[in-house]
Amino acid sequence: MATREEFAAQLHSLIEQFTNGDVDAIDLANELQDQVNVFIGQHNLEYELSRQSRA
Repeated sequence: MATREEFAAQLHSLIEQFTNGDVDAIDLANELQDQVNVFIGQHNLEYELSRQSRA
């Protein structure tokens, strides 16, 4: 697993790569936010299902 610093560097590199191309920075930020929301939602669902099976 990557450290916080490695993750930040990789994310910064990815954002630079897309913004240096034809991708609008706002569109990229919106897409990243959408993906984070999906990830968090999935994690919360898995947590709730796990919690209910233990009860």
